[in-house]
Amino acid sequence: MLGFRASSVSSVQEALQTTPLQSAADFIAQYQELREFRFLLKDFFSRYQEESVPNQVKLVHPVDAAAIQAQKQDFQQLPLYVRLLKKITGKGWRISDYRSRR
Repeated sequence: MLGFRASSVSSVQEALQTTPLQSAADFIAQYQELREFRFLLKDFFSRYQEESVPNQVKLVHPVDAAAIQAQKQDFQQLPLYVRLLKKITGKGWRISDYRSRR
């Protein structure tokens, strides 16, 4: 337990080391495979630029970048002929499917 009367400074340092602090660059780097996500962000901010920041946060909250990236990776792991067939029939993966229709 941490407190102001801790006997050593090392307990504070240990607590800081056990909770990893993640910078914004590290967080964004997790999605480097999902470069199309920039398209979604540009579309989102152009669409909702008049909204206040709290409203923008509420609107962007349901967007799950990790799920979108996982779906893209699943599609890319399909054999080439399956991917081509899905793209030709319009059932392939594309980032525009995740645009809000609002």
